[in-house]
Amino acid sequence: LEDAGSGLHYATFWCNGSLVDGVTVSGKSAILKRTISLGPTDSDAKEPTRKRIYVRAWDKEGNSRHTPERTVFLANREPSAPDLRSKPEVDAHRGLRIAPGDSVTFLVRSRDPESQKVSYRFDWGEGATQEVGPRDSNTEVEASHSWKKPGVYAVRARAVDASGSESSRPDPIFVVVESKP
Repeated sequence: LEDAGSGLHYATFWCNGSLVDGVTVSGKSAILKRTISLGPTDSDAKEPTRKRIYVRAWDKEGNSRHTPERTVFLANREPSAPDLRSKPEVDAHRGLRIAPGDSVTFLVRSRDPESQKVSYRFDWGEGATQEVGPRDSNTEVEASHSWKKPGVYAVRARAVDASGSESSRPDPIFVVVESKP
């Protein structure tokens, strides 16, 4: 199509007929950039979702052309590794030391790239686990736990988005449970 100075209109279509975006450009070419987010059913998929698109251009007289169809793959990305902290804070020299039965509160936060809700799986280091959530992405969440027996426990947390994608685990927080003399 030739642009006689009045501009060409470009639009990107999903092959199911829905319009993604359109732009009118004066000149011989246009670059269309678009960030495509997963929809509710796409974000539930464990495998990348395959979508077909094409671009159509037309001038003011109604003449049009379109590109061949292209296949785009959309994949759900895992949430970021959780930022795990404790209350009370861990002493860099002594570690987190408590007596049997004392409770420790842990704070955790993770961001999901698709802004899906996130649940957290806590591993308390003694065979017990706890799931908290789902909560909005990048929202701080608290969970508390106490240990009955003396020992050293590695506490870990993992973020899981609404589609089931799991984050990597951050370094553990070590809790030392000591009997009182």
